[in-house]
Amino acid sequence: LESRSWITNIVGKISDWIDLDSADEMIRKNSLQALQQETSWAAHLSLQAILIPSPRLYSTNYARAMLQAFTGYQQIYVRIPLIPQLSMPYQYQHSQSKTDVSTEECSEYCKDGWLVWDGFRQNLGDFTRFFVALELTSECEDIDLDSAEGNAFVRRWCAEPVKLIILPVSLFINNNAGFPVLSRTMQRLLSILLPHCAQIVLTGKSTRDDHSYTLYAQYLRYLKSKDIQTLTEAEKHVLGYEDTLQAPLQPLMDNLEAQTYETFERDPTKYIQYEKAITRALLMLYEKRLMENSLIYGTGSPHRKSAKGAIVSTSNHDSAQDGGSEESVIVTTTLVLTVVGAGRGPLVAAALSASSLTNIPIRVYAIEKNANAVITLRNRAITEFWSNVTIVSTDMRDWVPPELCDILVSELLGSFGDNELSPECLDGAQKCLKHDGVSIPHNYTSFIAPIATSKLWNTAKAFNSSNSTISNGLDTAYVVRFKSAYQFATAQSLFVFEHPNRDKKIDNTRYGSRSFISETDMVMHGIAGFFESVLYSKELLDQRDGKSSGENRSSLDGQSACDYDDFTPTSPRSPRTPVRGTGSVKKEFFEGSVGNRGKDSALKPRAPPVPPPPGGLTSSNSNNNVSTTENSDKIATSDPVFDENNGENCDRTHMAEEVPPKSSTEHVVDTNKLYAEEDTVMLSIVPQTHTEGMQSWFPLFIPLAQPIRVKKGDTITIHIWRCADARKVWYEWCLSSP
Repeated sequence: LESRSWITNIVGKISDWIDLDSADEMIRKNSLQALQQETSWAAHLSLQAILIPSPRLYSTNYARAMLQAFTGYQQIYVRIPLIPQLSMPYQYQHSQSKTDVSTEECSEYCKDGWLVWDGFRQNLGDFTRFFVALELTSECEDIDLDSAEGNAFVRRWCAEPVKLIILPVSLFINNNAGFPVLSRTMQRLLSILLPHCAQIVLTGKSTRDDHSYTLYAQYLRYLKSKDIQTLTEAEKHVLGYEDTLQAPLQPLMDNLEAQTYETFERDPTKYIQYEKAITRALLMLYEKRLMENSLIYGTGSPHRKSAKGAIVSTSNHDSAQDGGSEESVIVTTTLVLTVVGAGRGPLVAAALSASSLTNIPIRVYAIEKNANAVITLRNRAITEFWSNVTIVSTDMRDWVPPELCDILVSELLGSFGDNELSPECLDGAQKCLKHDGVSIPHNYTSFIAPIATSKLWNTAKAFNSSNSTISNGLDTAYVVRFKSAYQFATAQSLFVFEHPNRDKKIDNTRYGSRSFISETDMVMHGIAGFFESVLYSKELLDQRDGKSSGENRSSLDGQSACDYDDFTPTSPRSPRTPVRGTGSVKKEFFEGSVGNRGKDSALKPRAPPVPPPPGGLTSSNSNNNVSTTENSDKIATSDPVFDENNGENCDRTHMAEEVPPKSSTEHVVDTNKLYAEEDTVMLSIVPQTHTEGMQSWFPLFIPLAQPIRVKKGDTITIHIWRCADARKVWYEWCLSSP
C-alpha cells in the first residue's frame, strides 16, 4: 500500500496474547518484547491509530508499558468489553495492592467493563491520547434498559472518550426474510451509544454464503439513519457548539456585538414565552387599573364586563342603550412598560405584539446602554412605526424615569440565572417600577448537579498561564452545550432571586450546599449549572399582594394607589464588573479572580447560533401602537431630542396629526380564555423542566481541580458561594464529600 493509505485507512492492532500483568515472569518479558516490536512497526508505517488488548482489572505494569511504548502522535484505542467475560483475562487476579478484595467484590467487578477502564486510566495519569473501543458482547442482552440502574450502566459511557464500537457478527440474527438484524436490546444500546461514537467495527467471520459483510453494513446504516431524529433549525445550528467551552457573556462590562444580538434574537421560543408573560401581565394590570379608576371617578363605572368575561369599554351611548340613567365617565387607561437592556428591540416588539393582541394601549420606554445597539433600536422605531416608544441611551441604574412603569421587562439572565449580574442590574432599575408593578421575570432559580465529562475537563485543564486572563483553566466557569457528558444525579435548586426586591438592605451574596446520591459508579469532573425562571405567575403576584395588603398604599386624594409610599427610588449603586467564578476542591479555596474591567476575555464569548423563527416575531402596525393620553387624541411620532432628566440622548415623542377616537366598543378581550391557557409562564434549561425548543442558553460547567471517584450510593456534597464587593462579583465552590 501507499503511505497515504496506511495513514488514512488503516488502524493497527496489537496482538491479543500480550499479557504484561501475567504472574509468569517469562510471559511478561516476552509480551514486553513483542509490544516494542509491534509499536516500532506501527510507527514505521505512520499509523495514526492503534488498537490494544483489554487490560486486566488491575493492570499497573500494562499501563506503564503503554506509556513508554507510545510516545508519539498515535491515538491509542483500548479495547474494553461493556460486560467482561469471566473466562477471559479480565477476571480478577490477586495482586499485592489488592489482597483484601473479597470474592463478592471480585465477581461484581468482573461484570462492569467501566471499572476496568477506570482503573487503567488512573494508572495512565495523562490519558488524553487514550480512547475507548467499546465491545458489545452476548452478555449485553441481559441489560434492563428500562430500569434506572440499567440505563445509568450504559449512559455513563457517554461521558467517556469512546471512539469505536466493536460489534461481533455473532450477535446478529436472521429475520423472516433471511437478512441479518440485531435484537431489540442491541438496537437500543446502539441508539444510546452511536450519537457519541461515529465508527463501528465488525469482528468475526461472516455467516453469509458469500462471506460478505455488505448486508451487515447496510443494516447498521439503516439503524443509524433511523435513530437520527428530525432536528429543528435551532438544533441544527447548535450542533457545531457541542462540547465547545465558551466564556460566559458579560454584557454589563462589555458591549455585545451585532452578531451576538442577532443569534439570540433568532430564538423564537424565548420571545414567545416573553410575549405570553407580557400579555398576561397587561390583562391583569389593566383590569386592576379599571377598578382603581372606577373608585377614583365615583359611582359611574367607566367599564363593565361582558357575559363572556371580556373587558368592554363603555360610553354615554352605551349607557343609554343599556337603560342607564347615570352618565359614565370614560377614562383611558394606558399602561407604562419599561424594557431595560432593550438591545436591538426584540422585547419591545414582543411588548407591542402583546398590546396589539389584547388591545390594551401601552407606552414603552426602551433603555439600552450600548450606543451601537441604540442605533439599530432607533432605526426599528422608525421603520416599524413604534410611535409609542421612547428610546433612552443610558445605564438602567442611572436613568431617572419621567414616570413610573406598570411593567418592568428584562432579559439579563445567564446560564446560571444570576451570573450575568441580573440581580445587581434590576435592583438598580426597580426604582422605575410602581409599588404594585410587575417585573418580568418575576424570579429565577439556579440549579446544580454533579457531572462526568473527561473530555471537557481535559480541555479546561489545557488552558494555562499563557492566557492573559486565565491563570488556571480549572479555576473558572464555562458555558457549554454538553454532549460527551453524563449527569449522574438529579439537579437541585440552589440560589433564588426575586424581583422587585423590596428589602430595606439588599444583599445579593448567597451560600448554599446541596447533597446528591450517585446513581452509579462514576468519576465526577465538575458541576453542571442551570437556571429556571418564572416570567409571570398570577399565583405568586397574588401572594405578594396579599403580604402587602396591610400596607397603607392606597389613597384617593390625588395620588394613585399604585405609587410609592416609603420606598426610596434611589437604591445603592451595585457592583458593575462581573467576575467569573473561582473555586476549589476538598475544602481549599483558590483566590483567583479574573475578568476585571478593561481586560480581554481569555475565551472569546460566543452566543449559540439559533435560526430565525418561522415568519419572525409579529410586529404591531402603527394603528395598533397609538399611545392615547387622558386628555388628547393625538398620535405620537419619534423625534430625537435631548433628555433634560439625565442629560442623555433619547427619543422623545411629540404630538403630530389628529386621529379619530377609537370606537367605544373596540376593546374586547376574553380574559377568561387567556388566563385559563397559562397562569404561569416559565423559561428553563434544567434537564427535567427544559423549555421545549429553546436554544438561547447553554448550561454552565464548573470544573473541579481534580476529578473525584464516586461509588454508587455515595453522598456528594457541593458548597457554592456567591460573593461580591464594591467592584466585582464572583463564585467559590468546593466538595466536602466524598
